[in-house]
Amino acid sequence: MSKIVAIIILGVIIAAGIGYAASVGSPTDRMVADISPNSTGGAYADYSDSLVQQMLADGKRVVLFFHAAWCPTCNLADRRIQEAAHQIPSDVAIFKVDYDREKSLVDAYGVLYQHTFVQLTEGGTLVTKFQGSSTLPAILANIQ
Repeated sequence: MSKIVAIIILGVIIAAGIGYAASVGSPTDRMVADISPNSTGGAYADYSDSLVQQMLADGKRVVLFFHAAWCPTCNLADRRIQEAAHQIPSDVAIFKVDYDREKSLVDAYGVLYQHTFVQLTEGGTLVTKFQGSSTLPAILANIQ
């Protein structure tokens, strides 16, 4: 009888955990999910190669923000960018790149650690690379 009770309790705990996870979504679900422009026409979105190529073709200044979920300074910068996203200029699109998953991009642009920003031109050519900026004004000041 005690085994049956233990199994029932375990089942309830697992079901509650699954329900909670579904209700809050994954960390990716909570990120900016699309390229919807802000009120100024600029944008902050999760990385997508097709969206990056589209923004470059549209003449936007594209910046890749190499972010890691476990990085406190990355998370601070992400929060600050989201809070000030309405101030991103119309010709700028910032894309948050998962530092741990997008190894080909990390290698392609010589990114040595998370919290690195890389500005691109059409064709994916590196314009400038900078680290450590945690506020939108500091990030924008480094964009050429």
